[in-house]
Order: sequence, then C-alpha cells, then structure tokens
Amino acid sequence: MTGKLPERYFQELEQIQANISEQQIELAIPRALNLYEEYPTFDANKLLVHALLLSDEDDLALSYLTDFDQQYRNKIELIDDVLNTLLTHHAFVLAWQLNHRLNLEKNNFIESAEQNYQLNNAKKIAELTRQVSSVGTLALEEQSVILKQAKYLPLSSYRIAVQLVLQDPDVWQPVKSDILQTLKLAGVTDKIVVTGTFQAKLPVNLATIDNEIQGSKFQQIKEIVWKQIGAIDPVQWQIAEKELFLQSAYLYPNADQIIQNPDIWADLLIQKLKGESPIVNDEVAQQLLEIQRQLDQKIHEDLGF
Repeated sequence: MTGKLPERYFQELEQIQANISEQQIELAIPRALNLYEEYPTFDANKLLVHALLLSDEDDLALSYLTDFDQQYRNKIELIDDVLNTLLTHHAFVLAWQLNHRLNLEKNNFIESAEQNYQLNNAKKIAELTRQVSSVGTLALEEQSVILKQAKYLPLSSYRIAVQLVLQDPDVWQPVKSDILQTLKLAGVTDKIVVTGTFQAKLPVNLATIDNEIQGSKFQQIKEIVWKQIGAIDPVQWQIAEKELFLQSAYLYPNADQIIQNPDIWADLLIQKLKGESPIVNDEVAQQLLEIQRQLDQKIHEDLGF
C-alpha cells in the first residue's frame, strides 16, 4: 500500500495492540479485521494474524498471513513464532502448509513435534481419524466441521484418513476439493484416487494440480462475467459469484480439462443468470452446456436449490 497513512490508522494499531496486551481478543479481532480491510498493510496484517492465532483461529490466520508471503519470509523470528504457535495448537497440517508455502525447510522440526504429540495422544488421534474416515455418514455442514478438525492431525494420519473420504460417494464434492487443496498446499505430491461425477478415472497427481480451487480458467470466467454483470448489477454479481464458487468446487481439480473454452462457459452462465435460452452454435458449446446442466442437477440434489 502506497501513500501517507492517516493518524487514525496508527491510533487503531495502538488500540488493537493494547487490546491484545490486555487479553481482550474479542475486541482486537473485529478492530483488526476492519482496519486491515481499510488499510491492508503488513503492520495491520501482523496484528490481525496474531489476534486470530490467540483466538485459535489458525486456519483463518494462515489465510491472511499468505497476503504477505515475502515479508513474513524475511522476518525469521516472526515466522518462527507463528510456526511454533501452530504446533502448540497441534495444527500440524497447517504447519506443513506454512512450511511448504514459505519454503521454511522445517521438516524435521515439524516431524519431531508430531512424534511427541503421537506418543501421548494415540487414542485421540485414532478417534479423530475414525471420525474423518466416516465423514460421509454426516450431514453436509457437519462434514466441513470434521474436516476442519482433521487439520489438527499429524499429516501422516490426515493422509490415511482422507484417502477413504476421497473415495466415498456420500461425501460432498466441495469437501473433497478442500481435502485435495489441503494436501497440495501441505506439499504432498502423491497420486490419489478421487471418485465423483466430475472426476477423472485416473488417480489425481497432487504434484501437478492447481493450488487454487478457482484456478486460471475460472479466473478468466469471473473476469468476463464481472464485465457483463458485476459492473452493472451488484445483486446479480453476488449470485454469479456463488454459482462460480460452487462450479469450481465441483470441478476441481479438473476444470482446466473440462472447460475447453472459458468464453463460451461464461456466456452460457450469463444467459442462465439473465433467464435467457442458451445459444449453442457448435459442438464445444453443446458439450459445455451439458456439463453446466449436470452441475446444476448435482448441486440441486446436494443442496436442494
């Protein structure tokens, strides 16, 4: 962020730091979120990440931290504190993600922490692994909750548990996509079998899939849809964003292979959002229209809308 920052910005930084020092985390987090939204600086980010970690919001803290990868990488003591906090919270999968993203080369350190945890928590690990493995028996919203808890397993236990989840037809596809992304971001490079309506028959090669669920094809589609809808109708744009999120979550990690032409995909989606009959001029458009209809049907079956 460039330009001179106002005095109010520095006053808010001081107030948030005071809230943290006085252990008033419930006050610090909303102030830090508001400040960071208005002034997305590294200093505001550090306070926000710190407050979230103190509140055990480890996953959210890590997501904000990645806004300033290079700055954190250059602050060795700071990033060591973050890593130690994650390990103290037993957020092992998140620790591996941080290690991989910033190339910290802390493999031995994390493995040692996992081994120490395993010595005294074998029963707890086994129970959570069992819950994760049988997550397909739960309602959709409960599936996401259990998979969030699973990030507090040692990575080896997480990998064993989710292999069954990825092949379970009763697990919501976006949950499977989140698992694949979690493994990818943790630096896992295995080939792993995934079942689902829009999944390839061959095992997924984690080494080659996109880091982002909304990869390059969906970024292109979002840009087209924004120009034709978002810049004109904010309400329709919110609907379009939700639709694109669900589409990407169901198609990950195969969107680049499935969506042969992002322009046609975007046009078909825009026509649908406007309540217009689809215009299909060639075989590619017909194929993409059929995939969108299959997606709509599957989403309706899963979510009831």
